[in-house]
Amino acid sequence: MQVSLFGRLVMVCLAFGGSGCKKLFPEAGAEAAPVALAAQPVANPAPRKPPGPPTCGESGQPDCPLQIWMDSKANALMTTRKAPELSLAMRELASFAPDGYVDWANFAVTAAQAAEANDFDLVKRACQACHDDYRKRYRAELRARPLLRPSPALPAAAD
Repeated sequence: MQVSLFGRLVMVCLAFGGSGCKKLFPEAGAEAAPVALAAQPVANPAPRKPPGPPTCGESGQPDCPLQIWMDSKANALMTTRKAPELSLAMRELASFAPDGYVDWANFAVTAAQAAEANDFDLVKRACQACHDDYRKRYRAELRARPLLRPSPALPAAAD
């Protein structure tokens, strides 16, 4: 059976058990069934409290680690429409998923696959869904957190 790119992306999204799939693919309806994978999402732990006032990301402060990464990688590559590099960056972003942010990697992998298919509208939808679900919480809990994996060398985005 031949499955469309859209169908494959829906299946990947649902395979991770992500509730965010409904945001990404509202048109999929009930016809898309989840696919069983060995990896299961981590249960949400109790919310973390920030250790004190923000040390980055506010006016007059340095940018935060994820903010630096987003600007130099994701945003730059999205702007220049460098699909292969954007796909790699989104896969790298999936590796940054904090414990308890159960759909983070799912959104990032969906964006990576959309980039591979040159579907920049779906990339934007995946990114926006992740931002809608996690931006406020991440800023409150983990804003100054160093990224857990070093960024591999990706070609710099050309202006």
